[in-house]
Parts: sequence; C-alpha cells; structure tokens
Amino acid sequence: MTTVFHLDLPRLRARAWWVVFGCWVTAALSLVAWAAQRIAFSAGAAGRSQWLDWLIGDSFFLVVTAAYMATAVMWLVWLYRAVANVRASAAPAMIWSPTAAIVWSLIPLVSIVMQFFIVRAIWQASFRRSDSAPPLVTLWALSVVLPAAVTLVPMFHTGDLAAFDLRAEAAANGLQALSMLLQAALVRQLTRAQASLRPMADTFS
Repeated sequence: MTTVFHLDLPRLRARAWWVVFGCWVTAALSLVAWAAQRIAFSAGAAGRSQWLDWLIGDSFFLVVTAAYMATAVMWLVWLYRAVANVRASAAPAMIWSPTAAIVWSLIPLVSIVMQFFIVRAIWQASFRRSDSAPPLVTLWALSVVLPAAVTLVPMFHTGDLAAFDLRAEAAANGLQALSMLLQAALVRQLTRAQASLRPMADTFS
C-alpha cells in the first residue's frame, strides 16, 4: 500500500518557528554557561560566588539540557514535515519516508551520519541542486559532533572515565551554541526553499 504525502507549507513554517526559537534559547543558555565556566576557571575556587557556582553546576546544566531536548523534539517534528513535503513533490533525492527519517534520527551514533544524508536530501530537493556536501549542511553536521568530542578530550588524555576539565566543558558549551545557531540558519533556509515545491500532481502535469 503506497502512502500519499501532502505538501503542507504553513505547518512547516509554524514548526520551523519553534525550532529556531528553541535554537536561539539553547544557544543563549550555552553561551551563559560558557562565560560562567571561563570566569570560574580564571577566578579559581576561592573567587567564586554562589551565583557563579550555580551557573557552572548541575542545576544550570539541567536547564540547558531541558532547552536542548525540547528543541530536539521540535527539530524531529519539523524534520518529519520537511521530508513529507519533499516526498509529496516526488523529489528523487528523498529515498526515506518521514517515519524512517525520524527512526534513523533516534538511533544513537548512527543518527549522526544518517541525519546528514537525510538533511542533504532535503536540501537537494528543496533547492533543486545536486550538491554532494552543501556547506551549511556539512558545517551543521560537524557542529553536532564537536561538543561531545571536546568534552571527551580530558578522558582520553588522562585515561580516567570520570575526568573533568572546566576548560573543555566551556569549549563544549561554546561549540553547542554555534551548533544551535547553525541549526537555526539551516531550518530557516530549508523552510524558505520549500516554498518553491509543488505537489506531485502538479509535478507530472
């Protein structure tokens, strides 16, 4: 049984707004954490205030994580609609269904690679281009990996799984802010580009 997908640009735009809003909030919180960790590292343990300790502690980390997770959920909701729109236009670049795109995006580690290919297919279909590695998509995909990679540097350096380095944490927060801004830019560009898509019936008429 063939599933028929419908082009729904208003819904895509509404979801894009929430993704962009979430990205900006998460980026702002990550930058606050980055600044606090840099200040704390320079001041040392003796020079920290209670406010600064809170900003570099687990409580504020949970706030940033909650914003990140909420944005991730909205990203998946947007991704589903973006893929459905591309399928509705019968674009040959999109070989995944909306459900498959979400499933691949939820598999740990594998999602890092698969989301690049899925978003690249959305880019190719939306812009009607065959770029093998669109710069914005590639930069965004790399930025998703970098925060976690930087956080793991102390562990590899010391061989201790519990190793913690405030400088590495600060760098990871700075990179996460960059990643969120790139994701916001990517969602905005792709959402605007999909305005040129046409339903399958119009494509073959």
